[in-house]
Amino acid sequence: MACVDLGGWDMHTDLGTLDGGDMTRARTALAAALDAFATDLGQALDTTTLVTMTEFGRRVQEDGSGGADHGHGSVALLLGGGLRGKTVPGAWEGLAPDALDHGDVAGSNDYRDLLGELVSTRLGLSPAGVAKVFPGHDFRPLGAFR
Repeated sequence: MACVDLGGWDMHTDLGTLDGGDMTRARTALAAALDAFATDLGQALDTTTLVTMTEFGRRVQEDGSGGADHGHGSVALLLGGGLRGKTVPGAWEGLAPDALDHGDVAGSNDYRDLLGELVSTRLGLSPAGVAKVFPGHDFRPLGAFR
């Protein structure tokens, strides 16, 4: 297990468009890093699971500086083996105005459920083992893993 930090995602200004801006630069760098990682692993990617996540979400609406302020819900990207492909696991209410929580993506899924499912499925931890990793949390798998 390893953890890598990639900074530069605090985009309060110049979020940009699909063609340019801070988000385009950051997602292009992330995509290149994930591609290089997967390429270097080759077939070992089948026995590796990569989780990319952030500790905070973003507001849906752009702020006055062309960026996005901190919000509730967020996203995690999964890459590698053991995954249920072509799915959005967990609850997803969408981005319609009535699905938002005071302008934010609803925080419908708990990151501990995603990571709990990862350590349960990929590392073979029992429910009691997951409870030791996340004490006091009522673990509910999201359905991301096979």
